[in-house]
Amino acid sequence: MGKSKEISQDIRKRIVDLHKSGSSLGAISRCLKVPRSSVQTIIRKYKKDGNVQPSYRSGRKKVLCPRDERALVRSVHIKPRAKAKDLVNMMAEAERLVVTGGHVVSVYTGKDVTLNCSVDSHIPPEMLEVSWKKVNPQIPVLIFQEGDILTESTHERYRDRVEFFGPEEIQKGNFSLRLKELRTEDKGLYICEVFSGEFAANTTVEVQQLGFPSLYTWILILCTLAFVVPVVLCYSASTSLKNQDYSGRALLIHYTLVCCPSIAMCLAFILWGVIEGFFSEAATCSALNLLRILSLFWIAPYLDTFKGNLRRYINRSAFAIEYAVITFLAYLGTYTYIYISNETEGSR
Repeated sequence: MGKSKEISQDIRKRIVDLHKSGSSLGAISRCLKVPRSSVQTIIRKYKKDGNVQPSYRSGRKKVLCPRDERALVRSVHIKPRAKAKDLVNMMAEAERLVVTGGHVVSVYTGKDVTLNCSVDSHIPPEMLEVSWKKVNPQIPVLIFQEGDILTESTHERYRDRVEFFGPEEIQKGNFSLRLKELRTEDKGLYICEVFSGEFAANTTVEVQQLGFPSLYTWILILCTLAFVVPVVLCYSASTSLKNQDYSGRALLIHYTLVCCPSIAMCLAFILWGVIEGFFSEAATCSALNLLRILSLFWIAPYLDTFKGNLRRYINRSAFAIEYAVITFLAYLGTYTYIYISNETEGSR
C-alpha cells in the first residue's frame, strides 16, 4: 500500500469551515474528495487542540548509536557490494570490549607511578564501569561509573593519592591510574575491571618496589643503632649496677644506654611517618619513645645521683606526664577517626 498524500493546510481549514456550517462528515468528504476518516481525524484534532496543524512524529527510534553508524559507513565504504548479511556480521564483530595495558612496573618508594589500562570498545565511556582494585586482599582503589569518578569509594590507604588522567583521556578510552607517592604497602598486583551489560574484560598490573630511597636508609641506620648500642653497653652497665659503681664513666654508659636507643627510634618513626604518610601513628610512637627515657630514669637505681631539682622533677612528674601524653594521643586518635568518618559520610 502506497504512502497517502499529505493534506494541505488550505483543505484542512475548509474542512473545519464546512463542519462549522453544519455539513456532515460524508458531505465534506464528497465535496473535497478527502477520505472520511481523514475528515474525522482533522475535526477531532481541531476540537482538541484548536488548530489543524498536522502532528509530525519523530520516526522510529534509532537502532544504532552514532559510533555504530560510523562503523557501518566505514564498512560500506570498504565493501560497497557487501550484502546485508555480511554487514550484520561486520557490525557484530564491531561490538567489542577490549582492555589492554597489562605490565610489570618497578619504581622507588616515594615516587609516582602509572598503571596502564586502555579500553577499546563501541560502548561510550559514560556507559562503562571501570574499577581499579588491589588484589590479595581486595582493596578498592578508584571507580568510574556512569560518567563520574567515585572518590568516596576509595580505600583510605589510597585516598588523595590516586587519579585518572582527565576527561579528555577518558573519552579516548584511557583509564590509566596515576598512583602518587608510592609506599612499601602499595607493592603487589592490581586489576582494572571494565563492565558494561553483558560485556566484561580486565587487565592486571604488577607493582614492584625498586630498592630503598635515602630516607629508608637512614631509618635502617637508626634502627640498627637502637639495637647495637644496648648490646654493646649492656655488660658494662650491668656490671656497674652490680658493683654500685656510680662514677662519671659508669653514669655516662647508663645515660647512653637509656637515651640513645629511644632517641634513635623516635627519629626513625618520624622519618617513617614522612615517607608512608602515617603521621598520627608516627607521632604516637615517637612520643612514647621519648617518654620511655623519663620512665627509665624514674626507676633507675642511680636516680639519687641527679641534682636536686632534676631528681624532684622526675620523681613527681614522670608518671603524670606519661599518663597525660598517652591519654591525649588516645583521644586525639579517636577524635581524628570520628572526624574523618563524618567527613566521608557527608561527602556521600
